[in-house]
Amino acid sequence: MKSIAFFICLCLYTNICFGQDIEIQNKLIGFDKEMETNLINWNMPGVGVGIVKNGKLVFAKGYGYRDYGKKTPITANTLFQIASNTKLFTATAIGLLVNEGKLDWDKPIKTFVPSVQFYNNELNNTITVRDMLSHRTGVTRHDLIWYKSDFNRTELFDKLKYLEPVQPLRQGFLYNNLMYAASGHIINLVEGKTWESYVQEKILNPLKMKNTFFSIRTQVK
Repeated sequence: MKSIAFFICLCLYTNICFGQDIEIQNKLIGFDKEMETNLINWNMPGVGVGIVKNGKLVFAKGYGYRDYGKKTPITANTLFQIASNTKLFTATAIGLLVNEGKLDWDKPIKTFVPSVQFYNNELNNTITVRDMLSHRTGVTRHDLIWYKSDFNRTELFDKLKYLEPVQPLRQGFLYNNLMYAASGHIINLVEGKTWESYVQEKILNPLKMKNTFFSIRTQVK
């Protein structure tokens, strides 16, 4: 939970520089120059930086540009799309359901979600939610099924049964976005709430993450 909060803090807090903490000020001497050098060395247009000490955000600042052509600067309040870091939210949400006894890490997911269908009965009787979240189902990416498609989540969930594994279950790591999409849909099937609603209620609201959005649309700040 702290790692999620930290990542969002990098993106969402207003400009923060805690002048009262002399120790932090002293440790950050030369930090701005170091970041400017890093932008050049790593060929990055810009970056948001946050530092957490003892569970509190003590420094947040933007470096470089969010629009390099227009030279629009990144600030500590600039929002970033976090892409696959949303998998942290999905795994945490699944963990909350496990703690409530509504799912189990190591029992076949079909025990709790009878409608799930994998390629064959062996997988149906074996695959767990831990397998799905650990990229060890033996099913490869198949990203072209979902990328820029018009399929909704239920339709993508139903397509799992057509995905033939390329290696035995739990015998290797095969990154799979569809398994995370399916896990998010499982939250909907078990809890009766969309992934967004559940994450908002169980994770974002308790952490007071008020400037977090479920959208790939650019949020400019």
